[in-house]
Amino acid sequence: MLDLIGAFLTHPLTLVVIKALIVVGVMLQISPLLLWLERKGSAYMQDRNGPNRADIFGIRAAGLVHAVVDVIKLLTKEDVVPDHVYRPFWRAAPIIAVTIAFSTMIVVPWGDTLQVSDSLAVPLQGAVINGGVLYVLALTSLGVYGVMLAGWASNNKYSLLGGLRSSAQMVSYELAMGLSLVVMIIAFGTLDLGEIARAQAGSIINWGIFKGFGIAGMAFLVFWIAVFAETNRMPFDLPEAEAELVAGYHTEYSSLRFVSFYVAEFGNMITASAVTATLFFGGYNFPGLDGDWFRGNLGLVLLVVGGGGAVFFAAASQVAWNRRKGRFYQALKPGDARLREPKFWRVIWALASLAHLGLATVGGAAAFGGLVFPALLVEILVAIIGLNVLIAKIMIGCWIMVWVRWTVPRFRYDQLMDMGWKVLLPISMALVFAMGLVEVILYDLFA
Repeated sequence: MLDLIGAFLTHPLTLVVIKALIVVGVMLQISPLLLWLERKGSAYMQDRNGPNRADIFGIRAAGLVHAVVDVIKLLTKEDVVPDHVYRPFWRAAPIIAVTIAFSTMIVVPWGDTLQVSDSLAVPLQGAVINGGVLYVLALTSLGVYGVMLAGWASNNKYSLLGGLRSSAQMVSYELAMGLSLVVMIIAFGTLDLGEIARAQAGSIINWGIFKGFGIAGMAFLVFWIAVFAETNRMPFDLPEAEAELVAGYHTEYSSLRFVSFYVAEFGNMITASAVTATLFFGGYNFPGLDGDWFRGNLGLVLLVVGGGGAVFFAAASQVAWNRRKGRFYQALKPGDARLREPKFWRVIWALASLAHLGLATVGGAAAFGGLVFPALLVEILVAIIGLNVLIAKIMIGCWIMVWVRWTVPRFRYDQLMDMGWKVLLPISMALVFAMGLVEVILYDLFA
C-alpha cells in the first residue's frame, strides 16, 4: 500500500498537479492581502482612516476583518445580467481574465530543485518550459482578450471605449516590454526562467539588473513602466478611468464577475512582480547566498530567524498591550467590546514569539548541539526559504504599484500613447542593440 502511495505521489503528472496547486494557492493567499494593502496603504498616503470599521467581538485586526467583509459583500450581491449584453462573450470575459492571470505564474520558479531521493529531483517550478520568457509574453498578450470581450459584449459605449483603450494600450506597451525582455535573454543566453534564476545565485552581482554595465538596469525601468500599462494600474488605468468612463470595460459587471476582474488585476500584479524579481533581482535567491549555503548552515539560519522573530513579536506584544493607554481606548466606556483588542493582540504576538523561540531552540540544537536533520527535511526547509524570499520580493513589487497608484495622477490618453511609441519603444530598441554589442565584445575578449 505504501509503495502504491509513493508511486502515485512521485508520478510526473501528480507532481505537476501538486506544483500547480501550490502556485495557485500562493496567489489566492496573496490576493486578499493585496486587497487590504491597497485600501490601508491608500489611507496612510491620503492621511485618512483606513478600512477599520468592521470587527468581530471588537477585534478589527488592523482592518483585515473589514477586507473580509468586503469580500463577503461582493460575493453575496445580486448577479445582475443586463438585457442588452451579448451573454456568451460577456460571461466568458471575466473567466478569461482570471485564467490568463493565474496561468502566467506557472512558469515562474519559486525554489531550486527539490532532491526527494537519489533517483528523484523535482524542479520547484509549475511547468519547466525552455521558452518560459516567450510563454510569459504570449500569455500576457492573450490577457487583453478578457478586457476587449468585456467591453464589446457589454454593448455599452463606456465599456466599449474602455475595451478599445485597453487593446491599444497593451499593443503599444507590449512592444517595449518584449524588447526589454530580449535584453535579458541576450544577457543570460537562455529563455528558461529556471536557468535565469539559477544563474543569479550566490553573489548579488549576479543579479540580472547589474548585467551589461547598467544596460539591464535601464531595461528594468522600461519593463517596469510597461508592467503598469499591461496591468492597467495607475497612472495607466485609462481603460477604467472613472472620471471619463464610469468604470470602463467592467461597468456592467457586478457580484462575483466584478470580483473576477479584481482578482485578475491582483493576479497580474503578483505575476508581474514575480517575473520582475526572477529576471532582475535574483528570484528566489537570498541576496549574496545560495541554496548550498543554506543547506550547510540551516541550523544557524533557524537560530537567527527564530531568535530575531521571538524578540520582534515579544516587543510587538508589549506594544499592543500598551495601546490600551492611548486616547482611543481611554475614551471607550467600560465593557466596550473594542477594549478586547489590545488583549487579543498581546496573546497573538506572545504565541508567535513562543513559536519562534521554539524554532530558535531547534536551530541552536542543530548548529551547536549535534542535531542532524533528515536530508529530505533539509531540502523542504530550503525550498520554504526560497519561496518566502520570492514572496517578499513580490510583495515589495506590489507595494510599489500601490504606492504609485496613490501618488501619481492619471495620464491623458495621448500622453500614454506618446510615451509608449515615442519614448519607450526607441529606448528599448537601443538597449537591445547595446546589450548585443556588449555581449559580442565580451565574447571576443574572453572566448
